[in-house]
Amino acid sequence: MPSLRSMCREKLGLGKTRRVGSERTVMKWSNKMKTKKEEEEEKDFPTDVPEGHFVVYVGEKRSRYIVPITFLRNHEFQTLLHEAAQEFGFCHQNGLTIPCQKHVFESLVTKLLRS
Repeated sequence: MPSLRSMCREKLGLGKTRRVGSERTVMKWSNKMKTKKEEEEEKDFPTDVPEGHFVVYVGEKRSRYIVPITFLRNHEFQTLLHEAAQEFGFCHQNGLTIPCQKHVFESLVTKLLRS
């Protein structure tokens, strides 16, 4: 009498279980899967943002700015981030949006880049 497992596999069209040849084969397959997974994750990230920078959106029209991560140390920039968290929360799906006028943000960026 066939086992329950074999009957289920047959109904699902899975056939017999195959054994993998060696640990090396599994590692090669695993490495390929990681690469595909990494490729999928990279699709979500912008390709025009250099290392050490991040994207913020500013103003009503959500103008996009690429800023260096060193801005995160600045007290005034931290205040803007705190305001963003208060207004949009941490689960905001439209990117990091800074709730201030575009000219105010540009003025701060100019100041930070000069210092």
